[in-house]
Amino acid sequence: MFTLPSADGEPPDEPSIEGRRLAWDRDSAMAFRELADDEAVLLLTPAATAACAPRGSPQDKAADPFQPLGEAMSTIHGRIRHVPYLYWMGVTDIIYKWLDRIPTVVIVVCEPPAGVKTQQEVAKVMDRQRQFVHDAVSSYNYINQGTEPASIAVIYFGTQRYLPPEEIPICLQFCNYETVKLSSVARSLLK
Repeated sequence: MFTLPSADGEPPDEPSIEGRRLAWDRDSAMAFRELADDEAVLLLTPAATAACAPRGSPQDKAADPFQPLGEAMSTIHGRIRHVPYLYWMGVTDIIYKWLDRIPTVVIVVCEPPAGVKTQQEVAKVMDRQRQFVHDAVSSYNYINQGTEPASIAVIYFGTQRYLPPEEIPICLQFCNYETVKLSSVARSLLK
């Protein structure tokens, strides 16, 4: 559990939310909080129909279960560009072009849906998403050579242990993917 930091990096007088910091670079965090109004944020999410969404939730009914997260983020910062990714295809030309156009990036990783039956299948899906993150960060670093601080973050939805790639300056873990929590998820990164 962590408490959302304020703009100056100090804990506010708000209750904590269900989340953990797996990686937290203060300079990168400040870069997210000090975005200019005309600067866009690229939100990369796994392309899946309700991959992480609880049954019966608004995400379960949405064509894209991560649309509510993008909407929650856009209430804080108006220029969110939500682009789904297919982790098994890696960083495609389209994803690379988005990374080249928008230097502030949030990548979502989630545990597979309940239909994935074996631990081996779960591990395979998680490994492939982790590889996508690594490849996206490598592409980002190649494109933005010398950009300091790196404006890239990972949000992980799941209960299993997730080890982010070393080069990730910010990685947050949240156990539940529920609409009520999405404003807190967005605030934890953008406010």
